[in-house]
Amino acid sequence: MIRHVLLAFPIHLLATTNPPKGTLELIKKYVARFFWSGQNTGGKYHWTDWNNLCYLYNEGGANFRCLTDTCHAFQAKQWWRLRTTNSLWKEFMEAKFFHNKHPSVAQWNSGQPQNWKYLCNIKEDVESNILWNIGDGDVSFWYDNWTGMGPLHQLVPDKTSCNEIKVLKRKFGRANVGRYWHTIFQASAAMLEQTTSTMIRWIRPNTQKIKLNSDGSYIQGICGRGGLIRNNQGIIIFTYSIPMGPGTSNMADEAAMLLGLKWCANNGLEIVMGETDSLLIYKCIKTE
Repeated sequence: MIRHVLLAFPIHLLATTNPPKGTLELIKKYVARFFWSGQNTGGKYHWTDWNNLCYLYNEGGANFRCLTDTCHAFQAKQWWRLRTTNSLWKEFMEAKFFHNKHPSVAQWNSGQPQNWKYLCNIKEDVESNILWNIGDGDVSFWYDNWTGMGPLHQLVPDKTSCNEIKVLKRKFGRANVGRYWHTIFQASAAMLEQTTSTMIRWIRPNTQKIKLNSDGSYIQGICGRGGLIRNNQGIIIFTYSIPMGPGTSNMADEAAMLLGLKWCANNGLEIVMGETDSLLIYKCIKTE
C-alpha cells in the first residue's frame, strides 16, 4: 500500500514542480509513521532510518521510493527534454535564461525561479551522460560532449593555441573520423601534415620601374577588387580596394588589374610591372 498508493500520490506533483526540502521531509514523516504504527496519528518506535528502507530488497531495504531521488530523476528528465526536443517550453527557457549562451554554461542568478536553480544543479550530471552524434548540424563544437571524453572547452585549456583543434573545427560536421577523441585528434593531425606552405617574397622591380600587385575577391557571389602600387624601393605609391557587386572570380581579378593599370596611365607612370595570381589573366597577357 505504501509503495503503490501513498508514495504514488505526489508523483504528478513532483514531475511538474520542485517542492522544498521541508515538504519532502513532511511527506516522508507521515509515510514512515504509517509504516511503523499502521495509522497516521501517534506512532511507534522507528527501528531504522527511512532512507535505509528505500534500498532494494537485495540491499537490505524495503524497496520504497525515495522522494529526493524521484525529484532528481524528474529534474534530469526535464533537462534532457530541454536539450533534445523542440517545444514552446524550450523556446521560453532559452529566451528567459540562456541569453545567447550554450545551455551547459548558463547559470542560475539570485532572483531567478527555483525551478531553474534545480535544473542548473542537475545539468552537469545529465550532460556527462549525453553523447552527441556529429552530422546533424545541431552540435556545439566546444560545449557538447561529442568526443566521448567530455566537452572540448574542459579538455583544451587554451582554445586558440591548438592547431589540431583549429583544423578540426574547419572540418567539423563534414569529417568522417569516428566517434572517439583519439581517432579524431589523429585525423586532424594528419590534415596538418598534408598541408604545405610556400614562402612568397615580393621581388623588387628594376630601377625607374614601378610594380602593380592586384587581386580580386569572390565570396558567395559578391566580388571586390584591390591592388597595391610600389616603386623599386618598396615605397607605396597608391592602394585601392573597391567593392564590385555580383560577378565571378575571373571578373574580379581582371577588374583589379585593369583599374591599377588605368591609374598608372592617368598619372604618367608608363613603365609598369604587373603581378597577379590569376593564371587566366597571365595567359591572356602572354598571348597578346
